[in-house]
Amino acid sequence: MEKIQNIEQSRIFVEIYESLKAESDRGCVLVVASLIEKILEEQITARLMPKPGKDDELLSYSKNGPLSNFSAKINIAFRLGLIPVSERNIYHQLRELRNACAHHIDQQDFDKNHFKDRTRNIIAESAEIWEVFRRTIAPEAFPGKEFKSVDDFVNAIGWRKAFQLFFSLIVAFKRPAITRVTPLTPLYEPAVVQE
Repeated sequence: MEKIQNIEQSRIFVEIYESLKAESDRGCVLVVASLIEKILEEQITARLMPKPGKDDELLSYSKNGPLSNFSAKINIAFRLGLIPVSERNIYHQLRELRNACAHHIDQQDFDKNHFKDRTRNIIAESAEIWEVFRRTIAPEAFPGKEFKSVDDFVNAIGWRKAFQLFFSLIVAFKRPAITRVTPLTPLYEPAVVQE
């Protein structure tokens, strides 16, 4: 992952980060998971052959499509070569945190151990993203602070802010990357799809 170089990535980063500030801790996790799931769905759709009809039987929620849930999207995105194993692991940690937030309304905040543990695991899986943050975003966002380790970073700014910054950065890189997904090439001449 290269550093944020273009205005579009910077705009997306700020937009996501600012919008997450208005959410509760629980809401922040649910919104982030929704954003990541949508990006995965768009990447998968860009990679696969066009759907044969109006409805997408693979990604349809109403018909229990085989790729209709977050876990399936994470796994197929990995198997299609759209995300590396570290990203797969990050998204599964996010999914587990999302599930806890979705099914248990009370006591859902970043002061709880399960939030801290998942956030720690997520950041630990992402040395590359951490380096981008440490070298490019931290100096601008936190002038005068030098973060030598992930623990320094999280302890200095807090679990919630670390989570927001981390996933704002991921979304800023992943959204524009959808245009770079190479569609599968069929092994045969496909019939014309009727809609």
